[in-house]
Order: sequence, then C-alpha cells, then structure tokens
Amino acid sequence: MGGVSLTIYRKGYVDDHVNDTVNDTVKDTVRITHTELALLKSVNQNTHLTCTEIMQIHNISRSTVARTLKKLQQDGMLVRQGSDKAGTWLVTEKGKKQINKQ
Repeated sequence: MGGVSLTIYRKGYVDDHVNDTVNDTVKDTVRITHTELALLKSVNQNTHLTCTEIMQIHNISRSTVARTLKKLQQDGMLVRQGSDKAGTWLVTEKGKKQINKQ
C-alpha cells in the first residue's frame, strides 16, 4: 500500500545537455512585436536615425522608442556603435533574421 521512495543524487553532477538544448531553442525563438519589427526595419535602412526621427517616422512617443530600442538591444538584435550623439545603429544577424522572417 504505502511505499518509500528514495532518490539519490550525485553531488556536483548535473546533466546540462537537456537544459542547454531547451534553453538554446527558447533563446532562438524570439517573439517580436509590430513596433519592434518596424523600428528594426527603419534602423536597418538608415543606421544614423535619431530617437526624434524614429518618433516622427512611426508616430510613437519618446519613451516607446527608448523602451523598444532597449529591448531590441537586450534581445541581441540591435547594437549601438559610438556615442549617443554621433553613433550609429547596427542590426545584428539575429535582427536581420527577424526582418527576413516577417
């Protein structure tokens, strides 16, 4: 009726193969919003766009532009090269895949 279950773990042993495979698949499957895609396409066409220009092109607020650009950078789709004033945007291969996928 009632039994005893015993699980023994080896100290320091973790099978990361399964976790790595799952994590890699999840990392590669990124959902992108319409706004994120639109900004990626714009920056891909003109790497010198300013925040103000992006606001005007897409008719969105400064905070939306800043939040979206930050998320694209965190997701590895966009990189800022140089200073805030004189720098340029670089759409990474991951970002270009998202543009081409849509």
